[in-house]
This record gives sequence, C-alpha cells and structure tokens, in this order.
Amino acid sequence: MGKYYLLFVVFLCPTLFAIQDGFYGGVNLFAGSGKTSVKDLNVDNDPGAGTPTESHQNKLSKTSLSPGIFLSYLIRSPKITVAPELYINWLRNQKSGRFLSHRANHIFLNVKEKNKGSGGVNIKTGHFLQESDVFLFGLIGFGIDYKKIEANIEIDNGDSGPKSRKTVKDFSAVVGLGADYFVTEKSFLNFRVEYRHYPSSHKIVQSVNDGLLEHTSYATFRSKGSLGASIGFGFKF
Repeated sequence: MGKYYLLFVVFLCPTLFAIQDGFYGGVNLFAGSGKTSVKDLNVDNDPGAGTPTESHQNKLSKTSLSPGIFLSYLIRSPKITVAPELYINWLRNQKSGRFLSHRANHIFLNVKEKNKGSGGVNIKTGHFLQESDVFLFGLIGFGIDYKKIEANIEIDNGDSGPKSRKTVKDFSAVVGLGADYFVTEKSFLNFRVEYRHYPSSHKIVQSVNDGLLEHTSYATFRSKGSLGASIGFGFKF
C-alpha cells in the first residue's frame, strides 16, 4: 500500500523542470463517438411534379479509434501559458445504413459515410500548477474532416440506380480540456477531451426507374457532433 501512496504523491508533486518555450511535437491516439443525421429522406414518384411523398429522419452512429500527430509552440509567462497547435488525425471509419424512403413502393436508400482523415488548428491556453510540471489547459480551434458519401436507391423488385459518390469537407468548431504532464524537461504525456460541432450539411440525389415511373430520392447528411478523448506523448525539438 505504501508504494502506491508514494507513486500518487510523486505524480502530484513531481520534481520541477526548467521547461522552456519552443516547438513541441508528438503522437496521440484518439477515441471518439459521433452521429450523422440523414434527414429529408423522401421520394418523388414523378420528378416533374416535384412533390415529395414522404419525409423521414434517421441517424448513423459510429465509435472510432484513430492515431494522430501534432506540432505546437509553447509560450510561457508567469500568469498564463499559450500553445498554438497543428494536428492531423488518420481517422478511418465507416457509417452505413439502409433506410426506407417510400413505404408504398418499397423504395430504399443505401448510404455509407467514410471518414478519410482530419486536420486543424487549436489554441491551448492555461497555466502550470504551482510548484508542478503539470500544464492544465482549455482549448478552442477549428478542424476539417474529409469524408466520402456513397448512396444508391433500390426498389424491392431488385432494380437499383447507380451509386453516387461525393467527397466532402466537413468543417468543425472544437472545444476541450486537457493536461500535459512533463516527465522530463523535454518530454511530456498528454491527455485531453474534445467536443466537435459541425454546422454544414450535404445533399445526395438518387434516381431509379421501376419500369413505370422514374423515382428520385433525396437525402441530406449532417454530422451532429462528436465527443472523444485522446492520450499521447510529446517532446521538444
């Protein structure tokens, strides 16, 4: 029991290092969960009429795990510490679903959303705990997620339209909290939690002919936000 108490005390009151301003870089592992809404899901029986017969709203959800790299510049002062940061995440996950667009004619819309990676800029602002090598910070920033959306409309008789593929950029606002724990003068462990808000939406249009009518299906995709946490390791250049 005594050795665990000693480790706890060492973590809270580590030996002070002469931490300097400058460039720091590192790697991290991010785990998060997000949802994408698929709304305005409807079908025109006759595109010329331009009147949708039904409208639905559905959600795609996915938990992801992705590695990343970051580069920051630490600026210390007696009262506040600031660290602008660039980052890239190799976010590779896929959300998919099959939704009923029109009940009477049994028309379905098959959709996939694939994340291809993300990057952005954060500003970390906070201070070092008194007589400690722990930097507590809040962060704000913006990011860009690169995504590929695939969709095709299908009728239960087997007819289906061609796949539609669309690569989009999803911009996001980022807020979070975290801590950097310096284990030496030039290296640290990093932990943070982040929330991302996505304001933009993207539209997909699909068509198929069942032998009698041309059916057109519309779907609007919008990321509903994501919440996640990351751990990592950094060092001074």
